[in-house]
Amino acid sequence: MIPPRMLNGDNSGTGVRFRVSACRKRLRVSRSGQRPNVSAFRAEEIARNDEETSRMDDIRRTVNLHRSAQEEAEGT
Repeated sequence: MIPPRMLNGDNSGTGVRFRVSACRKRLRVSRSGQRPNVSAFRAEEIARNDEETSRMDDIRRTVNLHRSAQEEAEGT
């Protein structure tokens, strides 16, 4: 196993390395908490689109029924 590279000078102590690691971890945690929940947003968007699609399907059915009724009335 290759040991991690050590920097020259006083900053190479384990205390500094520990503090840097802790700081990076805090940043990761804080960033991950700020991200929006994309899957929940996507689920809402899909539900909204499904609702709009079903409304459009209902409108198309009504229009088609109306047209077929008019065609039958004109044909007889």
